[in-house]
Amino acid sequence: MGKIALSGISFGILEADDLWQDVLSDFNNEPRSQSVYNCYVKYPQLAASTLIALKRSFSLAGGGGQVALMYLNSDKSEFLKYHENYLTCPVSFSSFEVWALIQAAQLAELAFLDVCSTPNNEVQLSGHLIQLLSSKSQLIQSKYNKYLSGLGADLSVKKLELQVQNREKITGGDFALLFEWKDKDGNLNICPVVFQAKRSVAENVDISQRNPDSGLQLAVLSKSKCNPSFIFYNCDSQGVLEEPRLPTVKSVKNIVKNGLPSKTNSVEDSLSLSVFLLDVMGGNGYFVTSSRKLALNAILPNVEELELANIITFSVDPRALLVYEREYKEYLLAKLNSAEGYDNEGGSS
Repeated sequence: MGKIALSGISFGILEADDLWQDVLSDFNNEPRSQSVYNCYVKYPQLAASTLIALKRSFSLAGGGGQVALMYLNSDKSEFLKYHENYLTCPVSFSSFEVWALIQAAQLAELAFLDVCSTPNNEVQLSGHLIQLLSSKSQLIQSKYNKYLSGLGADLSVKKLELQVQNREKITGGDFALLFEWKDKDGNLNICPVVFQAKRSVAENVDISQRNPDSGLQLAVLSKSKCNPSFIFYNCDSQGVLEEPRLPTVKSVKNIVKNGLPSKTNSVEDSLSLSVFLLDVMGGNGYFVTSSRKLALNAILPNVEELELANIITFSVDPRALLVYEREYKEYLLAKLNSAEGYDNEGGSS
């Protein structure tokens, strides 16, 4: 029987096909699965951006995935076909870890639709989303532990505790993500992303918020190095939504290219969370580093100005949080020493 070599794993052809069919079956048996497909039909602008991201994920694809992408591209397929023939197939990607991360994110955003169907605010919604990323990562790890453990991979979502004093400035709906994965050569990649959360029923969302200390929120975000993005939750503050949209991510650079608008369309130049992470791993113009110190330090200096409530790690490395905690302690110590040195030189009264 033929074998398929993938990122340190050898799959039997029938074994890989069984995994693929199980994923498809599990997804389609979920009550909200049709809502995902319907979302791309109802919002063609989101579909257009998504297909672009899928097509440019070619660098992540294994041999079978590259064939699938070329076929789907020439066939002008919609999202459903990409999902069935590419995203859900474990041998579509050159790295099994990459595929597993995508599955965890897809399951999280699928379950998140239930949360968005009932009234919630940004604080609650962000908390639910992070919790779902965590629980679905654990589910994927448990389900595919046979393969992931052999790679030394352990999908996890962990919280880095911050020591921020000015909590009265914090909205609580915003968070940063330290997203980690290993490429096909086993090299660690980290993408720090700052998310500004917005809840809205309408497609067009007000982004004109201003902080009395730091100024226009959008202007502050646009200066950040760590891939600043809005994440839009389609949720009512009072009523029930029968079929909410997927949570969509829109990079600030796609908003400010024509100035600093007061509103933006949440489905234009946007991606669902899972496809956004796919696009990041595909190396499509995001700030990515191999240094956890650089990734964390891209976020920390502006924590209060960006009004972050949490920094979350989403990684395949079980040691990730421990390393970030150590780097954070060193950052705080250096900041303290710098402040003391300034005081000793008479810099403050």
